[in-house]
Amino acid sequence: MPPFVPRGPVFSLYALAVDAAVAGAGVLMGHLALVAPQLASGALVAPFAHRVRLDRGLCLRPARPARPGGMVARVMRALAEGA
Repeated sequence: MPPFVPRGPVFSLYALAVDAAVAGAGVLMGHLALVAPQLASGALVAPFAHRVRLDRGLCLRPARPARPGGMVARVMRALAEGA
């Protein structure tokens, strides 16, 4: 089998890939915890009802302790609630 060679845009930041999908640039395969707001608002739609559960999860390791109520703490909480 020949190696996979991506065609089209390649993103180094996941948020840019989500934004591109919301703008109609293509299909995004993503973690539900990271696209739940866009799915809930209708900005993204799941083309298939089937979901795949992975044996691993997302991990966030801040460089220093998260400040209570700060952005990092809120992101960590949102990821934990959506997982």
